[in-house]
Amino acid sequence: MANTYTSLTVHIVFSTKGREPWIHAGIEQAIWGCLATIARRHGMVVHAVGGADDHVHLLLGLPATMALSRAVQLLKGGSSRWVHEALAGLEGFAWQDGYGAFSVSRALRDEAVRYVLRQREHHRLVSWPAEAQDLAVAAT
Repeated sequence: MANTYTSLTVHIVFSTKGREPWIHAGIEQAIWGCLATIARRHGMVVHAVGGADDHVHLLLGLPATMALSRAVQLLKGGSSRWVHEALAGLEGFAWQDGYGAFSVSRALRDEAVRYVLRQREHHRLVSWPAEAQDLAVAAT
């Protein structure tokens, strides 16, 4: 086959260092926009960006030539640098080490987009510790 075709949609989640609530509603759109810009600049397809005070969710299409770890490195490093340069009062902001990443089929992509975009609402109903407990049970 002379050409390469991939459909690599990934749901990526990472949190602020210590799960500190840095991303309040007043700045979230700026941070989501920053992450989307970085992703597009590096050839990723942005399906959705969202999150809550202490974490971010991205639904991205990755290019065939990019490793997932590289994509996350670019996103976290670039956005952290931008936050320190562009947003006053967030000098202590940092992303926590590590991330979660989950493949998403084309059939479930729209559902995943809705989930990512509704994070604030979701976490008003379900706390992070409760969700983490559910995920841990589901993984066993």
